[in-house]
Amino acid sequence: MAVEYEERYELSDEKYEEILDLLSKEDFTKEEKSQKDVVFIKDEHIIRVRIEKDGCSIDYKKYLDEKRWEEISVPISKEHVKKAIGIFERILPLNKIVVKKRVRFSKGDVEIALDNLKGVGKFIEIEGPKEEVEYFVKKFGLNNKPIAKPYGLYLDELKNKGKIDYDLEKFDVIVE
Repeated sequence: MAVEYEERYELSDEKYEEILDLLSKEDFTKEEKSQKDVVFIKDEHIIRVRIEKDGCSIDYKKYLDEKRWEEISVPISKEHVKKAIGIFERILPLNKIVVKKRVRFSKGDVEIALDNLKGVGKFIEIEGPKEEVEYFVKKFGLNNKPIAKPYGLYLDELKNKGKIDYDLEKFDVIVE
């Protein structure tokens, strides 16, 4: 079980492109992917089934505070994704479905993800040792911005306004 330190910020289109350009010129490993997450929540416990083209996982997360999560992750095969979702669906309420494009940059213990969430907007997540995360927050000029809410809260707002709905029958678990 790991505890991850992470800061997340909402970005304008211009700031997203600026940081993407800056990171592309640095010595980071870059990876682009589409992700679909089916999220079940019970009290402070979160179960996420993450679907990606190159692999899937079941993740347990527990929110510790604004910048820290307890996390356990187990890889699963694509063949078992629908069955896993079916199991969780029987015992936990489906909370949300998150669809995003992610550009991930990694170097050492630091991971920086630029996310474009369908219907929500653009964000950056910086994860790693606290000192290194704070260094990049300052480097990108984000230190005076408020920490963004977890993605699910943005989706809850859209659902409450009737702009989105979660329907597993219509949800294609295969990532393009």
